[in-house]
Amino acid sequence: MMSEFASGIDVVNRLVGMGLIEEFPDEEDRRSKRLRITEKGLDVIRDCFPVMNRVADVAYSSLTEGEQAVLIQILDKLDRYHADHYKQSKNVGFDEVYERMVG
Repeated sequence: MMSEFASGIDVVNRLVGMGLIEEFPDEEDRRSKRLRITEKGLDVIRDCFPVMNRVADVAYSSLTEGEQAVLIQILDKLDRYHADHYKQSKNVGFDEVYERMVG
């Protein structure tokens, strides 16, 4: 069975069309555009929080509070590690990123 997924541009265009985000030019790189969430988009996110909290309850209910704390620490460490490398590897091919991070 094949499933077709929307491209990132399609998703952005839909969100702009729904008034959830807005596009504006990047002042440093005229080839790029920046995105900003609108007040309407923030309202949608706020409406999602109660549902997402329930999803988190289901996903992590089998963990003790201590295990949840350890998981948060590990995920935070990974997030910081990858964020730093992402900034340094923005326009670099995968092989070079792999060498920097693993090799």
